[in-house]
Amino acid sequence: MLLRGVAGSGKTTLVQWLAVSAGRKDLDEWLVYLYGLVPFVLPMRSLTRSGAMLPAPDEFLSAVGCPIAHAQPMGWYDRVLTAGRGLMLIDGIDEVPESEREEARRWLRDLIASYPKNHWRATRHRG
Repeated sequence: MLLRGVAGSGKTTLVQWLAVSAGRKDLDEWLVYLYGLVPFVLPMRSLTRSGAMLPAPDEFLSAVGCPIAHAQPMGWYDRVLTAGRGLMLIDGIDEVPESEREEARRWLRDLIASYPKNHWRATRHRG
């Protein structure tokens, strides 16, 4: 699913809200599909800063600066994503520098092809 909106319309706030909502046990009936999903928030602006390589799934936590990334159990991300329990929130796909966009598209296509059963959401500026 692609979420489009003008700058300042709340796309990043929505991504963060979806991530937090996935962990709640008192979801509205229209959000019950989020229950039990593991959110992965991937802010493209941060991930591509200074020409950095886009992360492999085992690098997601460290790539976003998670302070406990070193403590993740071996292979947990693969178990979650293979089971289709991931809520993949790709924020700001349009914020990738123009020269790196084809690589970013390939990265995203490869991730989706590798883990197709997950819930994929991406945001981009409408324009």
